[in-house]
Amino acid sequence: MTSFTSIPNTEIAQDKPIKAETGLALRDNPIAIAEGGSGAPKIAKKIVSAQSPGGNVTITDLDDFAGVLVHGVVFSDDSGPSMTVEFSLNNASSFSGSVIVGQFNQQLRASFSFWLDFATGDFVSVGEFNSALRVTGTLVGSSVAITDLRFSCTDPFALLIEPNGGQSAT
Repeated sequence: MTSFTSIPNTEIAQDKPIKAETGLALRDNPIAIAEGGSGAPKIAKKIVSAQSPGGNVTITDLDDFAGVLVHGVVFSDDSGPSMTVEFSLNNASSFSGSVIVGQFNQQLRASFSFWLDFATGDFVSVGEFNSALRVTGTLVGSSVAITDLRFSCTDPFALLIEPNGGQSAT
């Protein structure tokens, strides 16, 4: 993996020659960003995860993001499946802040979308009004230091997670 090198503003100036190490950093830094190199700014990446029938899905390596857009679908042949989400601040060593994201009141095979803001813990439905799940709420104790999310559902489900909003790598 290519290393990311921070370039101080003093190294780049009009009419100032570029040093070899600065030129190498200018060449290598975009590669390091694309590869998710240590210290590099993070770009949104999609993580696809699915679970069937019911159970848990853990999404990892979220510590450099400000939140996630969650798209999902629940497949239920009975009434009342529920979905919860928990977060970890320590690379899945422990989880806390369990909250019921939604209680489905019917048999369904339907989709949902919501945004989860790590700093505030707020989550809110996004997308169509006829979504199977319309929620607002808060993950208590959430912070920008979230490293992992664990989703649980009593029935089969599938998720597409889109982390967004890069945090500094410090």
